Amino acid sequence: ASYQQQEEQLLHFGETLSQRQSKTVSEELVLKAINHREEELGFALSEEQKDAISHLCSGPDICILNGKAGTGKTTLLKAVAEAYQGAGYEVLGT
Repeated sequence: ASYQQQEEQLLHFGETLSQRQSKTVSEELVLKAINHREEELGFALSEEQKDAISHLCSGPDICILNGKAGTGKTTLLKAVAEAYQGAGYEVLGT
């Protein structure tokens, strides 16, 4: 498949996922993952990071995290992955 065909397919998948809400991650699992991450780090995550974790664990089946280098995206994504794993999902990172 050409790059254009692949891009069109990815855009179609993204649009489909943005209109669907089938994932379930409880608030309890999200809070547990945040607390565990903070214990591992030895300091509290920022409110912005906590909000991003909650956002990524709720809503439509696709969410996007965008941030500048050094803002703690990788740090908060570890908590997101833990929450999803706790809910029974297989987590793959790319």
